Amino acid sequence: EEMLPTQNQKLLDELNAGSKAALETLFRTYYPRLLALARSYVYDADAAQDIVQEMFIYLWSRRGTISQCNIAALLMTGVRNRCINYINHQASLRKHLERQDGNATQRLTNIDMCSDTASVVETRDILNQLDSFLNTIPPRQKEAFTLVRMDGMKLRDDQRVIDAYLGVADDAED
Repeated sequence: EEMLPTQNQKLLDELNAGSKAALETLFRTYYPRLLALARSYVYDADAAQDIVQEMFIYLWSRRGTISQCNIAALLMTGVRNRCINYINHQASLRKHLERQDGNATQRLTNIDMCSDTASVVETRDILNQLDSFLNTIPPRQKEAFTLVRMDGMKLRDDQRVIDAYLGVADDAED
């Protein structure tokens, strides 16, 4: 439900004066619509709720400085921008985790033995689990995994490696 310009200005004036009741009215009026907007950008329900709540916290923190504006447009734009920031942050985290994952095996194989016995034991356990896994897969896949994950070869470097990694039969190569 859209507010009339006079209601909008009255609530802004009250909010600027520090009225919690004005903030509550804005929250009750706009929260469902803002949450739907956030959910259309961010598919994580909890993240969408957080984004909308952060917008209202921001609005409250700016009380006393908000000039005459369309409060609905201010809130919608703020939520949209926060959603875009969230999406960008998630993408950045994913890239970082992918890089970390790609380097994890290399770090395990090049482990620098330290004085921390627990770390050494944990590392040995992980390497034993990796060896156990490698012993359960076909020899060509094991070779491909070793070349790609242990030796740092890129999958695109050798079609034979790609075929082995994906389990393509020898007959398909002829």
